Amino acid sequence: MRLGRSFLDRWIPPIGAAVFRLLGLTLRYRIENAEAFEALSAAGNPAILTSWHNRLMMGVCFFRRYRPVIAVSQSRDGDRMAATVRRLGFDTPRGSSSRGGVRALLGLVREVSTGRVGAHLVDGPKGPRGVIKPGLMLLAQRSGAPIFAVYAAARPRLRAPSWDRMEIPLPFARVHFRFAEPIVVPADLPPEEVESLRRDLEKQLADGLARMDAEVHGPPAQ
Repeated sequence: MRLGRSFLDRWIPPIGAAVFRLLGLTLRYRIENAEAFEALSAAGNPAILTSWHNRLMMGVCFFRRYRPVIAVSQSRDGDRMAATVRRLGFDTPRGSSSRGGVRALLGLVREVSTGRVGAHLVDGPKGPRGVIKPGLMLLAQRSGAPIFAVYAAARPRLRAPSWDRMEIPLPFARVHFRFAEPIVVPADLPPEEVESLRRDLEKQLADGLARMDAEVHGPPAQ
């Protein structure tokens, strides 16, 4: 029997949210270098958390406690994801780099500027994998919020056969989060310096996640 779209639209969000809640209850967390972020959050100051799209499941399970705001693509899959994460406490200005990106960016800027935590998966929703798109830098410039790159890895885990090789922590996995030092992008920074900073952050994020993976899973097979 083929399930209709309306059936999936109705039931995927509550079931997905329940799965995230239950999985999150079983996970054990190790958090490193989060003091600067925690101080900003406790004081009601804005901050931006960023990582690759394939760390989404770990991030949703842990960072929902901060009730962050996150952009979700305007698509049928995006509709289901938005409905799911809203049940977990996220706010979701709609749009992405592929559809509705300007409106989503303005919504993120507006929310983060009020002192919210923004979550931005910089190579989503469809890649290219490992490339930071310009929206992150614009969000930081317009909102004045510092960027915190977050390196995450879980053991044991599964890897989905998706474009980003989504990492799925298994129940009772140990999840490691490491925060990088905050990066501020001044509003008046010239475009060429913004681009240089974007490339530097892209390399920092790739290197930091590679180190984290090596620590948690061992060096990659040659």
